[in-house]
Amino acid sequence: MGGLVSYAGGVLCASSNAGTLQLSGQTGNLLKWQTSTNGGGTWTDVASNTATYLNFVNATNGQQYRAVVSNGGSCADANSTAVTLVTSSTACASPACDNAAGAIVVSVASTTAVGIEQRIIATNASGVIQYIGNPGSGTISNVAGGQYLVYVVSYDPSIMPAPALGLGASLSSVGGKCIQYSNQLAYRVCVTIGLPTVAIVSPGENSTATTSPMVSGTATPNSLVTLTDPTGATLCSTTATAGGLWSCSVTLSPGSTTLTATACTSVGCGTTTTSFTAVAPVSTPVSGTATAGSTVTLTASNGSSVTALASPSGSFTASFPAAFSAGLNSVTATVCSGTGCASAVSSFTVGSCSNPPVGGLVSYAGGVLCNSSNAGTLQLSGYTGNILKWQTSTNNGGTWTDVGSSTATYLNFVNAANGQQYRVLINTGESCADAPSTAVTLVTSNTACASPTCDNNNGAIVVSVASTTALGIEQRILATNASGIIQYIGNPGSSTISNVAGGQYLVYVVSYDPSILPAPAL
Repeated sequence: MGGLVSYAGGVLCASSNAGTLQLSGQTGNLLKWQTSTNGGGTWTDVASNTATYLNFVNATNGQQYRAVVSNGGSCADANSTAVTLVTSSTACASPACDNAAGAIVVSVASTTAVGIEQRIIATNASGVIQYIGNPGSGTISNVAGGQYLVYVVSYDPSIMPAPALGLGASLSSVGGKCIQYSNQLAYRVCVTIGLPTVAIVSPGENSTATTSPMVSGTATPNSLVTLTDPTGATLCSTTATAGGLWSCSVTLSPGSTTLTATACTSVGCGTTTTSFTAVAPVSTPVSGTATAGSTVTLTASNGSSVTALASPSGSFTASFPAAFSAGLNSVTATVCSGTGCASAVSSFTVGSCSNPPVGGLVSYAGGVLCNSSNAGTLQLSGYTGNILKWQTSTNNGGTWTDVGSSTATYLNFVNAANGQQYRVLINTGESCADAPSTAVTLVTSNTACASPTCDNNNGAIVVSVASTTALGIEQRILATNASGIIQYIGNPGSSTISNVAGGQYLVYVVSYDPSILPAPAL
């Protein structure tokens, strides 16, 4: 069976266009792609691509594409249903103002595929790239007013040749072995005259900072700049200098956060955001023994000091508020009583750590899980360094146990217990101490094992299956009972399972690469 070739977009710009075609419903091996510009009268082979997708650039009005499929042996080749692309000059411009703040803002769908990078690109009507967004960002700022053709480009930068995405490059020269395009979007940017501008320079997007960072940036001279946290609470306010600079210090909780800067003048207000990970300062614990009940003064060679009270058993522990510098260090412990003072010195060498690791944040995008059966995927973000291992704790962090040998930025769990925690250890080499990520705590309950309402009364399970542009990734719905036994499995890419018996189910969308072994035993 040849299957069906489709394009999810609509009418394309006649002077410049690009997109990705998808083949589905075929049975057999894909031999080649073909194109026709005369209504299917003749067909021309398209390169040697045998993937289930095909990128096109600058298609003409009425141009058709099809795939040729074979089962081998003496079976005749089967042609897919062809897709016909439509182009028009009216699709090269947006009739309305899509953004009045000098920016391009589009939805960038998240992907679970490891290593896939997604960027927004904006071209002019001739297909020359004018702006390129940061990886994973849905916004391009500081865009001049005008008409643009916008795409979300998904690619794997580790697979060569990588796409040649550069300002001034034409779509026809981008190339790339592992790349797909979103639907084309005509986008008009309008810039309101006199609206104040504001930018956050530090902390930068997707960076790390302390929990007491100095936030700084640029803004319209003499405008009032206000910083707010994700809840909208004001963290600080300041006035931009005559030169357009501003800064203020804030206090944050550890973890991922987003700050919003708003600059206002009599004309109006402009806003911008930055997302980063706030990391608590490192503390250095020192322990020892002394006379029970005595006060121990600990003085470091760098001049800092702390005190500790010896326990009834004679042990004490205190933490210096910062890490010791690289090289030779010492700590002097002093205990005084009515008869005099006694001291002990401990000298030690701290190895060099020019690039300290940042543990980042482990998160789970779901909510409360069923306590009798559950599964999911954890994600690590905002870290700096190399992933050493994943760990789990079932006693609120009292002890941690290594989880397998995974060094990926994600971890799958099955049948987690209520309150079970997961974290990652990060290291950057040298003599740097391992940095643990912020742990995620999973919550389970028997109330999460069943839906209180009827989700479908037509004998079907219908859920949203987010499309992924990752090559070779297959997505299926599976439904289990409350004991975790699979009852139904959907077809690849389908958002519906039909002919389902009435009852309660736990439903998952499973994404995997069937070519990588061992494949999941679904």
